[in-house]
Amino acid sequence: MGYLKIAYNDIAVQDLLPKLLEKFKEEYSAIKTEMIFMTTQEQITAIQKDQVDIGFGFSYTGSEEHESVRIIPLVVDEPILLLPKNHHLAGREKVTLREIRNERFVVGTTNEWRIWRKYFFKLFDQLGIKPKIEAEASSMSGIMSLAAVKDCAALLSRSLSKFTHSDLVPVAVELSDDMPVAYISLMWNESSDNHSLPHFVEIAKQIQEPSCL
Repeated sequence: MGYLKIAYNDIAVQDLLPKLLEKFKEEYSAIKTEMIFMTTQEQITAIQKDQVDIGFGFSYTGSEEHESVRIIPLVVDEPILLLPKNHHLAGREKVTLREIRNERFVVGTTNEWRIWRKYFFKLFDQLGIKPKIEAEASSMSGIMSLAAVKDCAALLSRSLSKFTHSDLVPVAVELSDDMPVAYISLMWNESSDNHSLPHFVEIAKQIQEPSCL
């Protein structure tokens, strides 16, 4: 018998986590799991305080390290641009950041989207561009709704694109090789004494994409 508290967010719950949990239950059916929704930043704090055992959140190459927290990327999760249907770029298959440098963006709030915001601004900063922020929202649905209502753009994780607002269109973003890569990552406390934890990490590493090794 064992028990794991697992934190997740909108990004991880779409595809990765359900598949991983199914595989874990096949191997370790006696270990019980409890799912808790948290932002990535909340997960990091909870892991440091031993309030949760495992976290699934957002990270990117070059993102800051956190004391006691081990982070390994599991899958690449590239950004996707969401545009109003009537936008002149909405019919494109792919755009560059320079092409959208003059767009007005809706972004996540600092408390709930702290790490994603750092990634968002870092992408533009590497090109010497200061993006125009029109509005902020704390949730994924709020960001999409404001983008639709205010006729703005939003840059979100590709894993969220299947839930795109009906008035928005997803467009791929072309990034150069020197840009930071976005990931859905596994996080845990390296000093944890939960004996079920290594089993979960073992299963998670089995589905890790080769590009994340």
